[in-house]
This record gives sequence, structure tokens and C-alpha cells, in this order.
Amino acid sequence: MDASNKDRSGEELLSTIVELTGLEEGAVRQELGNILDGAGQPQADVTLEQLRAALLQYLESLNEDFANSESGFPSH
Repeated sequence: MDASNKDRSGEELLSTIVELTGLEEGAVRQELGNILDGAGQPQADVTLEQLRAALLQYLESLNEDFANSESGFPSH
């Protein structure tokens, strides 16, 4: 299965990503939903590039949280 197909978007793309993680579907879907919501991206028609941008924003916020924390763990 290849998630890089540029024609995939929305639910088809998210289902592919969830399946490729090999993790519990509900948890992954919820986390992806939270990440996309936080980036202002609607799940229904998200593209691969929008998903990548949302994930980058999410990782940058985690990195900032770690950097700002004395213990190395996020405060929330």
C-alpha cells in the first residue's frame, strides 16, 4: 500500500495512513483528527501535502514543548 498516491485525499488518505501505522485504528484516527483540527485542516478533503504540513506543525510544537521544559517532557 502506498500513501504517496497524489490522487488520494480525505477519508481514503487517512484510512491508508491509519492502516500503514499498524497501530490501533481508533487511537490513530483520533490523534490524526486532533492534529488536523489543530492545523485548521478539514479531514473530509485533506490532501497528502496538507497532512504533511499539519504533522510538521505538530512535531514542531512537540519539539518546542520539550525545549521549554526543564525535565525534557511536555507540560501538558
